[in-house]
Amino acid sequence: MTTYNWDDYLTLARSLAARSRDDASLRSAISRAYYAVYGTARQFLRRKQVSAELVGQHKQLWNWFENRSDFRARQIGVTGNRLRIRRNKADYDDVVLGLGPTARLSVQEGNAILSALKSLNVKTT
Repeated sequence: MTTYNWDDYLTLARSLAARSRDDASLRSAISRAYYAVYGTARQFLRRKQVSAELVGQHKQLWNWFENRSDFRARQIGVTGNRLRIRRNKADYDDVVLGLGPTARLSVQEGNAILSALKSLNVKTT
């Protein structure tokens, strides 16, 4: 079985944020950027054999990173939570101001998290 490459969502988010002006596309860009990093972070924790309960919960997953002693891990957690909040607004709020800049920032921060995850080596305890 092949695992899904969550980076593909970030590629889609980048495309939507760069060429779209309509709210639906920009909201989708924010959401896809979030799910790119959430899916990749979840795979990272599964490889580290972190509790399945934690891995399935969005806020708890990012809190796991925030609670590490490694600065890069904490940054992943802080940024991941920030992206989660933006995604919730984009997916559920009737009015979201600044969708274009928010979509581009979400893609930028998504790139940073994916890069950090590729080089991160933290203990699970």
